[in-house]
Amino acid sequence: MLPPDLHLILTFGILAFGIFLFIKEYFTVDTTAIIIMALLIVTGILSPQEGFAGFNNPAVITVSCMFVLSHAVFKTGLLGGFSNLLLRIGSKSSYLAMVFLVLSASLMSAFINVTAIVTMFLPVVMKLGEETDTRPGKLLMPLSFGALLGGVVTLVGTSTNILVSSIAESNGVEPFTMFEFTQTGLWITGIGLLYLFTVGYVLLPNSGSETQARLNQMVANYVIQIRLKEGAADHGKTIENSNLHRKYRAKVLQIESEGRRIVSYLKYQLQAGEKLTLSASQANIQKIYRDPAYEINNEYQWSAESLRTAAQKLVEVLIPAGSSLAGYTLQELDFIRRYNSTVLALRHLKDTEAHLTELSSTRLKTGDIMLVLADEDQIRELFDKKDLMLLSDDYKPVRQDYRKALTVLGILVGVIVSAALGLTSIVISAMIGCLLLVLLRIIEPQEAYRAVEWKVVFMLAGVISMGTAIQKTGGAELIAQQIQSNLSGWGPGFILSFIFLCTMLLTNVMSNTATAALMAPIGISVARNMELNEKPFLLAIMFAASMAFMTPMGYQTNAIVYSPGGYKFKDYVRVGTPLNIIIWILASILIPIYFPFQKC
Repeated sequence: MLPPDLHLILTFGILAFGIFLFIKEYFTVDTTAIIIMALLIVTGILSPQEGFAGFNNPAVITVSCMFVLSHAVFKTGLLGGFSNLLLRIGSKSSYLAMVFLVLSASLMSAFINVTAIVTMFLPVVMKLGEETDTRPGKLLMPLSFGALLGGVVTLVGTSTNILVSSIAESNGVEPFTMFEFTQTGLWITGIGLLYLFTVGYVLLPNSGSETQARLNQMVANYVIQIRLKEGAADHGKTIENSNLHRKYRAKVLQIESEGRRIVSYLKYQLQAGEKLTLSASQANIQKIYRDPAYEINNEYQWSAESLRTAAQKLVEVLIPAGSSLAGYTLQELDFIRRYNSTVLALRHLKDTEAHLTELSSTRLKTGDIMLVLADEDQIRELFDKKDLMLLSDDYKPVRQDYRKALTVLGILVGVIVSAALGLTSIVISAMIGCLLLVLLRIIEPQEAYRAVEWKVVFMLAGVISMGTAIQKTGGAELIAQQIQSNLSGWGPGFILSFIFLCTMLLTNVMSNTATAALMAPIGISVARNMELNEKPFLLAIMFAASMAFMTPMGYQTNAIVYSPGGYKFKDYVRVGTPLNIIIWILASILIPIYFPFQKC
């Protein structure tokens, strides 16, 4: 058995490694969280029971239930009127559309999953951009920021709130109630919204709305049409065994045979005389030009419309949070064979432009936009599984079912009120709410399973082990002692402000839940060492971990709107940094007023 000091050193080493992985994004956040948990168990820092305890944590169960409740709200069309009203307002004033959008998102996010709200509004904003002169860049960043601001008003506003409250309870601190910090949260939300409606709006870039047009133009440079000559080696071969596919890495997008346009698939047998529309890298296109087996159609003018058939179309799609495609390459997914769809272009989260070569080896991430030539049935299956979000002009509002909508609203109100009045805990009320949804046949059991963002569940379970380890080995106590010895002369208010700042900066470069799980035990130890109330410090960590405005990677919703809004990294820095500073100062003043440092 390792000595305690070595356990402590190992813990800091593993946590530093984990933070590095979170920042570099070599793996998805849930995978990184599980890697950290596994390392803590394998090294003996945590027992298997302690390491896996996160899966049984009330915070994880509550967050899972809230996913199901949010799904039921959207399924019944309860919020459909907001989308229709936004389209009407946007046709008159883009500024009023932004104000309405942000206010709606802030209001909803106090009770409904933040990511689900942004996902609901995003196609509407893109539709608005197509029908008016409104640029998505003026709407999407405020949408994400407004939803995050509204999430600090109630306990169920974000998963971070629920997680910090659960950590507090496991450490003997009274958990936060549903509306305990609402007054403080409303001040922060109100001032934050005022910034977005004034200075923030001026700083926003006038970008977006031409994403697909830009992708289309780039694709045109990589698409050619050829005719297969008599005696060509590819005659009689399937596409997957042809020189075009194997030697030149070309994607056959469409086949024209005897005047008919045929959808390409890998098992199709090529015949001499057929016209083939191809997509390939510029280097391979030059090689195809020099190959005598193919006749190049130099008069071919590529357009998105030229590829449309009754069975397939060119669509612009986004990889949303929770997509099972995130974290994999197109080659690993075998995308062409599996979905009978071809990716022509991709705009990556960290890229300023789309790229079209070496797509098969590019690892997909939340917020990526793809231009896909898709078989409608297969792509619809992807949409139903929430693996892709449609950004093209096929947006259709959810059909409203008023009877079920009122039932869902009643259940949601019951969950919140019962927890707010202390009739039961939030985890129990949320579980009962989900059970009622299934028993009343509003959603099916399998639908409830699909509604849960399992990546978030695994991430939460994994990061909880980080907090457990740093507390068990004395790491939280050691950090708390260093903070106290170096900053105690400045007073508790300064220490709270310092903890808020550290949490805020950390959450902008790594997972917000991982930041909260890491900082909450430290906040508790600092308060206890100074014999102060733990809640002000926990609330500072809770708020700061949700206030990720300076980077697109800070929160899932920031990543989701990055590509559709046509943003660059510097746009988040320019608009988000002043907002983060305002909230940091505001929270440092307000939290001690509503949550005094001295214990009652």
